[in-house]
Amino acid sequence: MPPKDRAMDPAQRRAMASASRAHTRFGDLAALQRTVGNQAVCALVSEPKTPALEANPGLHAGVARRARPAEPSSGVAAGGRHVQRALTIDLFVPSAKNRYRWTIKGRPAFSKATTSGLPVESGYHRAHTTSWEDIRSTTQQALNEEVDWWVFDAFIRGIFEYGVGRWPFVEECLEESLQDLVLPSQRPPQAAIDLVKKFLTVVNECQDNLTPGIGSVNSKLQGHFDPKVRLQGGLIDLTEQAHEAIVYAPQHVQPLLLDRTQKYIFASTYSGGRIPVKQATGTLREMIRRRHFKVAK
Repeated sequence: MPPKDRAMDPAQRRAMASASRAHTRFGDLAALQRTVGNQAVCALVSEPKTPALEANPGLHAGVARRARPAEPSSGVAAGGRHVQRALTIDLFVPSAKNRYRWTIKGRPAFSKATTSGLPVESGYHRAHTTSWEDIRSTTQQALNEEVDWWVFDAFIRGIFEYGVGRWPFVEECLEESLQDLVLPSQRPPQAAIDLVKKFLTVVNECQDNLTPGIGSVNSKLQGHFDPKVRLQGGLIDLTEQAHEAIVYAPQHVQPLLLDRTQKYIFASTYSGGRIPVKQATGTLREMIRRRHFKVAK
């Protein structure tokens, strides 16, 4: 990690991020496991799936072939602008020798395109698998060079499964535009701040990461990991997208939330909002076994 008053050379940061993508998006996960800091979760990516799930090839085929979500290519509201919901970005200099540091607060609103493309019934929310709180904090950490860029890159890639019409913009930000804004020596122009806002808005409303969920449970979870699951023969495991959110950046996976009895896992998209722990299997069961959870008060 470079000194606090000197950002890493952008070319060096890009080279590190580029080299790491082979270990995150395309395989060789062992290299990622050796690097991640959260030992409670990093072993999840190497554990074999349970025999009950492995024995049912139709289960995996069904996940792989699910229809892409309907999503307009522009990803913006009818007026051509993303609606912001009190999303603010400030920059400050801790001392004369330091560079500008980023502070991100609030949250962007969903665009009309997203609310139309993912309608929800009364009492339901558009629930994130990887929470907005994690998206905001990890982006801020990356821009302040408090987390390696390749980790941030992997974290964002884990959110997108299809990214219809939006991934090219996000990928360009990860590989070029946002890297130029890490610990800037001069205050960035408003256009650069608006770019960060747009990036956060697009990632926040990625429909790969959103599912209609029970509103009260979604509110209770807050920043906790909201497990999107699949049921097969009485066994419950994470969906492919939820599993990949863990595989891509395990050190940033927030814990599950269990009820006081520790017999149920809160999950906004599961029937009743609670998953019986005794039915959890695969990656979901491994998170419980390694105690990567908190108990509700």
